[in-house]
Amino acid sequence: MKRLIVAVILSVAVFLLSFARWPCLRQTKPVNLTYAQFQPAAHFNNKLSEDYAKEIEKRTNGRVKITVFSGGTLIAADKTYSGIVTGIADMGMSCMAYTRGKFPLSEVSICLWV
Repeated sequence: MKRLIVAVILSVAVFLLSFARWPCLRQTKPVNLTYAQFQPAAHFNNKLSEDYAKEIEKRTNGRVKITVFSGGTLIAADKTYSGIVTGIADMGMSCMAYTRGKFPLSEVSICLWV
């Protein structure tokens, strides 16, 4: 009996919350993010990054916009991690060789793969 009461209360709560108007869902300004990419504009990985940015914008109905900076124009390749940490860019693509010692578990997985 207690389980039934709890289930009914949770169901009603979920139903009512689904119709709530959260302020974060009514955001009018889009979120603009920067994506630092070190490969040149014609590189395959850069094309993938641009497609990713377009897909995010499409799936969020334009609420999230990502600007891809290719060719190391925003951050140099070996400075991508520190540039994201310091706020120069919001996102970035880098190589494990540029962040030696910062992600030891990732380095272990690469060693195991090779």
